[in-house]
Parts: sequence; C-alpha cells; structure tokens
Amino acid sequence: MDRALKKLGLTKKDVEVEIVSTGKTGFLGLGSEDAVVRVTAKKGAVQKKTRPYASKNNDNNRRNNNYRNIELPVNIPGQPEDLPQKVADDFKDETDLAGKTIRDLLNYLGFSETKITSREPQNEEEGLGRIDSLFNIKPISRDNKKELGILIGKSGHTIRSLQTIVNAIVGQQVEERKYFGIDIDSYKVRKNEALSEMALDIADEIRITKETVILEPMPPAERRIIHLVIEQEEGVSSKSSGRGNERKVEIYYSNEE
Repeated sequence: MDRALKKLGLTKKDVEVEIVSTGKTGFLGLGSEDAVVRVTAKKGAVQKKTRPYASKNNDNNRRNNNYRNIELPVNIPGQPEDLPQKVADDFKDETDLAGKTIRDLLNYLGFSETKITSREPQNEEEGLGRIDSLFNIKPISRDNKKELGILIGKSGHTIRSLQTIVNAIVGQQVEERKYFGIDIDSYKVRKNEALSEMALDIADEIRITKETVILEPMPPAERRIIHLVIEQEEGVSSKSSGRGNERKVEIYYSNEE
C-alpha cells in the first residue's frame, strides 16, 4: 500500500482501499503469497509535489528503479502445482510424519522424481542407539541422479541441514522425542566405508612410524566413525581435539609393552 501511495503521490485519506487477496503464509515460508490490495484515488484528490532524490548516480538510480519493485514468479523445475500449505497433520506416527515432511520439502525444492525408503540403523556407524529410523532419498531415474548432489552439498553439509530441519518440524508436532537420520542415494554409507578404510590405513602407518596423525576437522558423526574403527585396532588410540567446527581427530601410537 505504501508503494501505491508513493506512486500516486497521495495520502491514506485521499484513497479508497479494497482487499483483493489476503495472501498465504505458506509452508516453512515456501509457497507464501503477499496480500493484494487495490488503491483508488478519491474524487478531487490532489497529488503531493515531490522532489526527486538527487545524487551523482541519478541516471543509474532511475534505470534501477524500473525493476526494483517487480516481483517475478519463482519457477522451480520439477515442482508439483499442488503444494502443501502447512505441515502434515494426517500421520500415523513420528516416522510417518518425518517421511511426509521430507516428501513435502523435496517437492518444494523440485525433487518430486525421487523415492524415499526407511529402515532402522544396523550398526553404530549408522547411528544404532542414537536415531530411530534412517531415511534414504533415491532418484527414480538416472537422469536426476546427478541433481541429487545438490542435496548432499559440500562434505554433506546440506544433508545435515535437511536432517536438522526435518527433526525440528517433527519435534514441534509430537510429544515423544525421536531422532531421524537422512541419507541421499546411500552417500553416508559410502562415506562411512571410505572413512573406515582411511582409519585402518592410518593405524597401519602409525604402528610403523609411531607418529601422531591429525585429521582435518570433521562433523561429530564422521569423527565417531574414526573412533569406532581405531577402538578395535591394537597399538593405536584416538581422541578429539579443538572446538566447534574446528574439532578434529588425533590418532596416536599407544602400544603398552
């Protein structure tokens, strides 16, 4: 409304306002719509005289102002037309709610051509005893297999963010607190296998050189994989050091004769 008044050069008492649409809040801020109003000048209303803002870049400002208030529709490839406007409320249990929430988020992001599977974690590496269910998002065809890399992100950062969002939504809807893990096309499985092999190679090296090896900073889940592997190896031990995002694993020689 303020923009309309400015454009007309009138005050609120000089116009009539009609509400065309009240707008929508959307789902998690996605799919939201602004309210739409129609502003009409009253008969006999007189425009205010305004003085244009002067600056050294006045020509550039005029060119930029032509586009400043234009709102273009957001078109996400693969996004269904019928999108939810709120968190699902027709769920059987916490796992069902988590699965439906993941599906809604994927649809909003344009990843409707995916399938979601769920199972219990099988070992400590997968979160046995810490998470209730592990969801795996898989592509339906090879064509969108590479696109899922966006959901993985650098070093799995996006997966962890998606996992945090889903667990926060579920936690607000149910009384019993449960925690769910999310994987993208078995990325975490492959990552865990690679970390385990790396830890074994480092253990072999340390038993020979007896020198401490300090790894790059890792998220808690990945550090845990290293600790679990080293725990089973003779002659070597591990510990975490550092703070926050800089926390890392140190593997050192510890053979006691």
